[in-house]
Amino acid sequence: VCTDKDILPVHDSDWKLFRYYDSEACRRMPNQMYGNMIMISTAYFTWDIIKHLSMDTWTQGYRENFYHHCVSFVGINGSLICGFGAPSIASLLLLTEISSVFLSARNLIDRKYHSECWFQLIILCFFVTYTIFRILLAPFSLKNSYEEVMMYWDRRNGFENTAVLSSFGLNIVLTAMNVYWYYFIIRLVFK
Repeated sequence: VCTDKDILPVHDSDWKLFRYYDSEACRRMPNQMYGNMIMISTAYFTWDIIKHLSMDTWTQGYRENFYHHCVSFVGINGSLICGFGAPSIASLLLLTEISSVFLSARNLIDRKYHSECWFQLIILCFFVTYTIFRILLAPFSLKNSYEEVMMYWDRRNGFENTAVLSSFGLNIVLTAMNVYWYYFIIRLVFK
């Protein structure tokens, strides 16, 4: 049974959002919240990948979004193979999807309403959430991913170490993609 004494907080702090599970009992039993978030996100990414594959024409944005969701799908599900703290890191990365709500809302609105105040508020909310959850949270995510890889390297087998390295590499790729898109968002906001 996985108990609180098996949980090793990051840097011995009391912050409970991100926890390393430091026992074999906890290794395959991540917090249920993490498992549910990963399950729901996997369903969304699967649906979105299938939707993109069924489209007749692909714009540059659709192609990038398709690759982004493929990378996310593999990286997030790879964390379940890794065990220990990897599922909590995957859940942390899923916070980036908060900005997608405002992006989707923007895409649903007809162009004739783009000059309206409420549309501009949606754009502002997208910019703020993208900045917080995809840009400012990235260094924290990468640092903790690296620490998690190093902390449990000797306790995983070769397949699990391959999965954790893949997940870490895909985390770096996603961060690079987010920074790349942020450059264009900044240009749009300040033009």
